[in-house]
Amino acid sequence: MMLNKPKILFLDDDYLLLRAVELITRSISYEFYLCNSVKEARLLLRSTDFQVIFSDYHMPECNGVDFLKESSFFSPKAIRILVSASLSDELGLAALKNGQVHNYFKKPFGKAEFYDIIEQALAKYKEDLSQ
Repeated sequence: MMLNKPKILFLDDDYLLLRAVELITRSISYEFYLCNSVKEARLLLRSTDFQVIFSDYHMPECNGVDFLKESSFFSPKAIRILVSASLSDELGLAALKNGQVHNYFKKPFGKAEFYDIIEQALAKYKEDLSQ
């Protein structure tokens, strides 16, 4: 079980979205790590075990599915969530089927919706640990 605060990584190259996520997560008692580049996120993956990892699909260095697949080597038990404004349901379902992504989440999203997906992800993480 998690003794410390859950650690959540959120990767997106949209500065305004990262600032919005920073604002809406201030009152949550989790450790949020916000990254605007794959390079920065990769550095964090090497030093931190995350319980939940969000990645935007459209990143300059690689797509979000590839990043989430890569992240599974560093935080294998993490719940990985793909985020995109333009992701088709077909592409999202394909990402789910390949097993590297646990869920996908469409932008724009509201505070309540974001909190819900975090809670669902952490519940899934805890469930997976208990099996």
